[in-house]
Amino acid sequence: MEAGHGYVALGGFTERDVRDVERIEGVKDVVAFVNGIKSVEFRDERLVVEIVGLNSKDTREVFGEIVRIEEGRGLREDDRGVCVVGHLVANEYFDEKLEVNDRIKIGGSRFRVAGMISRVQIGNRYTDFHHFPRCKGAAWDR
Repeated sequence: MEAGHGYVALGGFTERDVRDVERIEGVKDVVAFVNGIKSVEFRDERLVVEIVGLNSKDTREVFGEIVRIEEGRGLREDDRGVCVVGHLVANEYFDEKLEVNDRIKIGGSRFRVAGMISRVQIGNRYTDFHHFPRCKGAAWDR
């Protein structure tokens, strides 16, 4: 992580908090996102993964060039009820591979898979990223 970049690991910011931070002299960007561990259901299977919910316009700011779409598309500003899943969830965790337009459940909310993210290596291990629009009222955004 570059100097001057960081995030709040615990607790949370309100929209007003974000606006207040944006007004601080020297602050270049503020990106709000939701992070947590939630169950993901596909057909009759369930697993638990770490998720990130954010506004689509902030995806590159948060993840940079490390995250690339492997299949389908990324999130759009007007998306509702869609998600982008990581390579491992799409290809290895369930008995059947996920496909673009498959329906999954995340923390009790239903989503359509819009795309899959390519395999990501950080250091000597592979990790998985999942993007979900930051939707007020979604079961996992509480």
